[in-house]
Amino acid sequence: MAFYEVKPLNGNRLQYALFFKKKLSGKLIDVKYDQESCGTLGLLELLPHFIAANHDTVAVIDEIDNGIHDYLLKELIESIVPCIHGQLIFTTHNMLFLENYDFKDNIYVIDADTDGNKTVKALCDNSFRIQKSSNVLLNYFEGKFGGMPRKNPKFDFNKVCKYSYLQE
Repeated sequence: MAFYEVKPLNGNRLQYALFFKKKLSGKLIDVKYDQESCGTLGLLELLPHFIAANHDTVAVIDEIDNGIHDYLLKELIESIVPCIHGQLIFTTHNMLFLENYDFKDNIYVIDADTDGNKTVKALCDNSFRIQKSSNVLLNYFEGKFGGMPRKNPKFDFNKVCKYSYLQE
């Protein structure tokens, strides 16, 4: 539950503060909006986009999964999809969407070659045939659809550690 705490100021002015009622250790407490977790704040920021997609509008969200648990986001999107009358477009690193066979026609993979040239490929247009019994997530990790980070990106943390040590 959300509510505003309202305090009168000088004249006819009011000061508002948004709070949420949350259960913590069996007790209902008031949590101020700016003290909420990144995930809760992220979900609240998504609401206008979901409402827009429900009203014949195109809603575009970059990195929809920012701060939101993968499973929670997957469940949320699966519950919203039947309500969408417009279009919802989002980017994500959440691999759980690959496990939903009904989404296969709506998933695109952004792939980059060694020169940084990017292509967008529809998962359903791939030469690999996706069947209901396919483990799409495993096939993705095997590189069958592209979009995977480079293997062996050559991170050299020895230099970082050496530099950090010298600075102390």
